[in-house]
Amino acid sequence: MVIGVDGVHSKTREIMTKLARASSEDKGKEDPYPMAASFQGLFARAPCRDDIPKGCFFESHGTGVASQVVNGNEFMYFAVLRALPKPTTERRRYTRQELEEEAKRLSDVHIFPTVTFKEIWQNCDHENDASLVHIEEGFLDKWHHGRIVLLGDAVHKMTPINGNGVNTGLQSATVLVNQLHGILSSGSSFTDEALEKAFHNYQTTQEEGCRKICEQGAFMTRLVTWSTWTGWFFDRFIVPWLNLEETVKSQVRPMLQDAHILDFIPFEGRAGEVPWNRTTKSQA
Repeated sequence: MVIGVDGVHSKTREIMTKLARASSEDKGKEDPYPMAASFQGLFARAPCRDDIPKGCFFESHGTGVASQVVNGNEFMYFAVLRALPKPTTERRRYTRQELEEEAKRLSDVHIFPTVTFKEIWQNCDHENDASLVHIEEGFLDKWHHGRIVLLGDAVHKMTPINGNGVNTGLQSATVLVNQLHGILSSGSSFTDEALEKAFHNYQTTQEEGCRKICEQGAFMTRLVTWSTWTGWFFDRFIVPWLNLEETVKSQVRPMLQDAHILDFIPFEGRAGEVPWNRTTKSQA
C-alpha cells in the first residue's frame, strides 16, 4: 500500500487522483485543485522578553490581519496572518526580500498589548528563524483509491488559527493504524478487498469530525481578520461580553473526550478533569 502523508501539495494525492480519474467514466476531466490560499502567514521565533509573562498566549485581531504569539522559556513563537488580495491555488515560494517587505507592512501590528511587531522583529534571526508562506485551506471528498490512502494536510488543510491542524492529522493516523492493525489481528492479509474496507472505515470515522474542525477554522480565521462587516461587529462588540473560557471549554471538551487512541496498545490510563470516552481493548 501507499500512505500519502506528504502535505498540502501532495504528490501522492496527484497520482491517486489521476489513477481514480482514469478508472472512472469521467476519464479525461481535470478536478479543480483542492487547496486554495486566501491568507499568507509570517511565522518566526525571537528571544523571549522579560516584560512578558512566560507561558502567556496573546492574539490580536484587525482588518485583514491577525496574530498569535506565545512567550516560552527561551523563545517566543509568533505567526501573523494577512489576507491575500484574492484566493489562489498557485504554489508560491517567497524570497527573503519579500519576507522583509511583508515585515515592514506588519511593523505597527500589536503582537502584545504594548509591543509591536517591529519591536520583536528587530531581535529575530530573519535568515534562520522566519518564513513567509501561503496558508492553504481545503478538504478532499475522496481520501483513498485502490491501495493508496491519504491523511493529514494532504486531505484536510486549515489555517493555524484554531490550533487543530497537527492534532487532526494525528487523529487520522491513529484511526488508520487501528484499521490496519485490525486486518492483521484477524489473521487476514492486506488484500485489495481488506484494504478497501479499512480505508473506507477510516474515512467514514474521521470525515465528519475533520470537516467540522476545518469549517470552524475557516470561520474563526475570517472572524478575527474582520473579513465581513458582520464579523467585524461581532468580534468588536459581542465577543468582549462573552465568557470565552466557558465557550472554548464547551467546544473543545467534547472533541478531546472523544479523541481516538491506538486501541490495541495497553497502557496505564489516568483521567484528569475531562475523562476520556475511549479505552484500550486490554489494560496494562
